[in-house]
Amino acid sequence: MYIYKMPNVICDICDKRLEGICKSKREKMKLLELLEERAERLCLTNIIINVSPGIKHKEITRTGCMGVLHYKQFERDPEGLNDFNLSDLISGKLSIEEAKKRIK
Repeated sequence: MYIYKMPNVICDICDKRLEGICKSKREKMKLLELLEERAERLCLTNIIINVSPGIKHKEITRTGCMGVLHYKQFERDPEGLNDFNLSDLISGKLSIEEAKKRIK
């Protein structure tokens, strides 16, 4: 039985996952900045319930892909992305500011 440690994100056009999209420090920071700008939170909590408008692949990387990134709770864990856990960000256990400090 596989235990999922962290959800993944998948582009709906090119099917790239988080580890293929956020490789550099700049790309990870951009993802967090976009989340910070667009996250809709549950009242009086830090829990993210929606990201609107959706984050496009091309907003993070310098690619022409117009796909939107979709959160996939039960997709395989992103390989090599150990700076922060998306699940902790979504659930409010980790603030975006704290995640930014962890990026290498």
